[in-house]
Amino acid sequence: MRFKVIMDDEKNQPEYATGWGISVYFPDPHLLFDTGENYFSLEQNLAVSGIEKDDIRYIFIANEGWEHMGGLEAVLGVDKIVYVPSGVSDDLTMMIRSVGSECRMIDRTTEILPSIYAVLDPDKSNLVQSLLMRSAFGISIFVGSIQLGIFDTINATSRFEQPFDLIFGRLNSLTLNRRELTNLAKGLDKFNPKRIAPAHCSGDIALQVFREYFKERFINVEIGLEGEV
Repeated sequence: MRFKVIMDDEKNQPEYATGWGISVYFPDPHLLFDTGENYFSLEQNLAVSGIEKDDIRYIFIANEGWEHMGGLEAVLGVDKIVYVPSGVSDDLTMMIRSVGSECRMIDRTTEILPSIYAVLDPDKSNLVQSLLMRSAFGISIFVGSIQLGIFDTINATSRFEQPFDLIFGRLNSLTLNRRELTNLAKGLDKFNPKRIAPAHCSGDIALQVFREYFKERFINVEIGLEGEV
């Protein structure tokens, strides 16, 4: 399953507009993971990438924070399905439904599409969900908002009995120092991922630590990056 990074604060082409947060598009099954911080940047980057609004059928929002849903209005429309963690505000659900999109609230780990799952943070008060994909390569997880329960979230995938292929996304809350980030890297390494891709919203120090720790398994995330899971 192919993917392409649509939002980040680094880019591999000058035509892209950078911004806070991340967004990733999966051409098959036409799913957009998060929308970044604003409407205009997301719209521009989709256009540069040759992705039409109508190409997107499913939208996955990891968290109600502005950096996750700031660009949402650029891709909403009739017949879209938007997956949000249960407990989000009425304002968000009303906005989604007001333009004819369907809002589906996730209250437990759920298979939303074949071999694609919404995985809730075990601490239900966080209102955070991650996107998990199963393939012949193993399990890949896309994290929009890291919480202290990240290890519990990953542990919850053990029932799939597959090795980890990729851990992608915001892998630092921006509160950790270098020693704590090294311990975080060691903790994630216990899951033995083949690849790890911290987005730039993880912070410069986190990127340095993860690059040094994971070496050839480290992937530099930027707008335009394409890969397969």
